[in-house]
Amino acid sequence: MLLKNRKIVVSQQVIRDRIGVPSFIGNLARTLNRFDTSDDGLEWRGFPTTNESLEILLRHHKNWGVVLINDYREKIGHAVFIAGRTRNGLIKIKDPFDQTSYKMTMEDFLNHWGGEVILRWIPDTK
Repeated sequence: MLLKNRKIVVSQQVIRDRIGVPSFIGNLARTLNRFDTSDDGLEWRGFPTTNESLEILLRHHKNWGVVLINDYREKIGHAVFIAGRTRNGLIKIKDPFDQTSYKMTMEDFLNHWGGEVILRWIPDTK
C-alpha cells in the first residue's frame, strides 16, 4: 500500500517473499527501496520512534506506516499504512494484508503500536 500510493504496483506477496516472514521494519524499508527508485532524494527508512514523534507524523507527514502488534506474547505484528486522522481524532488505518481499512482511538493505537515507523526520509550521509 505504501508503494501503491506512489503509483508503483507490486503485490504484497512479492514483498513478503522478498523480506521473509517474520521480518523487521528495516528489511521492509530496504525492499521498498528496491522497487521505489524515484529521484526525489528520499528513501524508505524504518526506525523506532517516540510517542511525541508519532504525534508530529500524524499531523504533518503523508504516506507512512507502522507495525501493529497482534500477539504480545510472541511479539508478532504486521505493517499497516497510516492514512491520517478523522475530524474527531481517530487514526485511519489501511491494512494491506487483508485489504481492509478501519479506525482506532489514539489510546487503542498506542496499546498496539510496536514503536516503529516506516516512511520516506532523507538518506543517511556518509
